[in-house]
Amino acid sequence: MHADDADNFLNLAAALKIILGWSISDADIPQAKELLNKYLLRFLEVHLKHVKPSHHWVTHIFEQLENYDPVYSFWTFLFEHLNKVLKSYSTNTVAQKTVHMF
Repeated sequence: MHADDADNFLNLAAALKIILGWSISDADIPQAKELLNKYLLRFLEVHLKHVKPSHHWVTHIFEQLENYDPVYSFWTFLFEHLNKVLKSYSTNTVAQKTVHMF
């Protein structure tokens, strides 16, 4: 862990508090964008090997907030999680059935 990680994590936490709020105003978006950009730039400096595509994707969340309002009105995290759970079940029961002939 880098010495600046705790302070940088606070930038992320503050940005997420705004982004994930039940309501968001037009004035909140620039503040959240600034906090998130500070976090991402510092993360890039310190943890270059750990940067993932999702670090880029999150920069586009602000366009979605402007178009669709708070994330609670359009996010699909729960549905994606449930799809993953459903996909984990074995549905091919042919091999598990025993055929009885009388």
